[in-house]
Formats: sequence, C-alpha cells, structure tokens
Amino acid sequence: FALFDTAGKQVGTTVASSASLTAAANTSSPTTAITPTVKIAVANPELWSVARPYLYTLKVTTDSGDAKNVSIGIYSTKWTGDMGFYLNEEHVKIRGFCNHESFGGVGMAIPDRVNLFRTQGLRSVGGNGWRMSHNPVSPPLLDILDRIGVVSMDETRELHSDPISIMNMGAMVKRDRNHASVVIWSYCNEGGCGSDGAPEFRNITEKYDGTRPTLGNRFGNQEMDATTDVEGFSHKAGSVFDTYNQ
Repeated sequence: FALFDTAGKQVGTTVASSASLTAAANTSSPTTAITPTVKIAVANPELWSVARPYLYTLKVTTDSGDAKNVSIGIYSTKWTGDMGFYLNEEHVKIRGFCNHESFGGVGMAIPDRVNLFRTQGLRSVGGNGWRMSHNPVSPPLLDILDRIGVVSMDETRELHSDPISIMNMGAMVKRDRNHASVVIWSYCNEGGCGSDGAPEFRNITEKYDGTRPTLGNRFGNQEMDATTDVEGFSHKAGSVFDTYNQ
C-alpha cells in the first residue's frame, strides 16, 4: 500500500498489517476468508471537507504485481443530538436535496455530465448535501461528489431480513466505502423499511465499514430506531422532532 498526494508525491506507506492471504495449491481463492487491517502513517494530512475536497490516491499492489488506484479522503465526522453534524471537528449544517435517480429528458439513464450539472447547480445555491433516493447510485456520481465537496447519504432500497436484502446492503457498503463524500448509510425509505432486518443490516454494515453511522427513514419502526445511530423522519411536524430530541 502506498499513498500519494495530488502532486503525485508519495506521502505514506504501510506501517502495520494484521494478516495476509494464502491460497491452497492449484486454486485462486484463499483457504480462509480474512479481512486484513492495514495502517498507513501520514504526517500532517490534508483533510477532505466541503470547502476543500482534497483527495489522496491510494495505490494497492499485490505480490504478483497487479495494482489498483483508489481515491480517498482523510477526515473525521461526529453526530450529536444538539448540534448535528461535525466535519473535522467543525460544525457543518447540511443543506441538500433528496435526489431521485431520474432527470427530465433522459429518465433513469442519466449521463455523468448531467449529474455533474446537477451537483454544480446544488453548490451554486449554497447546497452541500446529496441524499440518494432510494437505491444505490452509479459510482461516477459518487466520484463527482467526492471531487466537488458534497456530503452524501448513501441509501439502499428496502430493509428486510431476507438474505437478498441483507446482501444488497452489504454490497452497497463494500462498493462505496472508499468514497469521501459518503458520511452516513441509510437502510431504507418509508414503505421500504420493513418490520424486521435492522439488526442484520447493522451487522453487515459494520462488517464492511465500522466508521460511519447508520440511519433509516421510518420514524416509529421500533426495531430500526433501536439499531440505528441517527433518526430519520419523513413528513413529520416540527413538534415530533422536538419531542424526540428531548
């Protein structure tokens, strides 16, 4: 593992790794599934923020010489009941929209340049947040949000305890966890928030990413309310917010 800044200068290398993968003879798969933990030391890192979305390039190289570059951001987040969201220890009020995966004239087949236009339009009116509605989005959209400096709530479609729904949640988290723009995971929205499956969704989310909080947009779903970190409200009066906050 090696980390490079925007100028292409190497600024970090692996300082610790918890495990390695080995494969049995005549096979291409590891004999045991292992999730290694790798630590990289970076002196005085540039932090990713909505004002300055600084991205590093992480280069991952295998012993066989295969390599892949991944864009990542370094930052910290915190959510509180009184003040809300903090990014790099600074309070940030998230202003954004619930963006459905459709656009006039092109429908669901949204070209990347249209999502770039939408993101720039959001920023031009003072926006800094993008909520996915209500399904995993195309990775190029997340690339755009990473680079322009927009925080996002990444959301899957439905919460249920069946294996496919749980697998879909895990697949989204695993796919999108390296995107700096993603600051919270959402299990579901309104009618898609079933009556069971929240513990399983939390387990699969923490398996693939234990650094971001979780949310579900169905206030009153007791099992989900008890297993998420941030509460989601839809079409509720302000008094409901106040009572819940108390």
